[in-house]
Amino acid sequence: MRDYASIRTAYAYDTAGRLEYETYTRETGMGTTKLYRTVYAHSFPSGTYHRQEVRTEQTWNAISSQWDDSWKVTYKWDGMERQDYEQREDYSAGWTAQYTTTQEYDKNGNRTDYERITLAGQAGNYGRSVDLSYTYNSVNQLTAISDAADANYNCTVTCDADGNITQAVESYVSLAIPPVETLST
Repeated sequence: MRDYASIRTAYAYDTAGRLEYETYTRETGMGTTKLYRTVYAHSFPSGTYHRQEVRTEQTWNAISSQWDDSWKVTYKWDGMERQDYEQREDYSAGWTAQYTTTQEYDKNGNRTDYERITLAGQAGNYGRSVDLSYTYNSVNQLTAISDAADANYNCTVTCDADGNITQAVESYVSLAIPPVETLST
């Protein structure tokens, strides 16, 4: 006789019709086991940001019978609905930022700057810190990307007549490696 298990996802929405919870459970012949859930919080703060969403991942703690925070990401958008901020935080007796990302755009809506600052020691988990600048031609086609955080990085971009990217050639200038000495016998 085989035991079967199904993963079930339940969705809950707030009064404005926005997703508020995604809850994942395992269904077996023995019952239901809570696994994890995603909590969404939506707000419209005044000031710099037009809209904000916080996505928090939680795991079920069977001992305390409650949801425990695991990590969260905060997203923010400007008045033109362009995402211009993201922050990842992990929870362990308090929230600790792991990386922060900011983006800037020109008057045509082209992203001109993308900066990610990664907490020291977290590059293996979230990628290294970058400070990318984007260059466009007179018809708003992306032509190049450079990284102010790493002068050895360069990317040349080619677009077709419709503005679709057809090729991106990344180059990374490595440091000169000294020649290997040969020992003669």
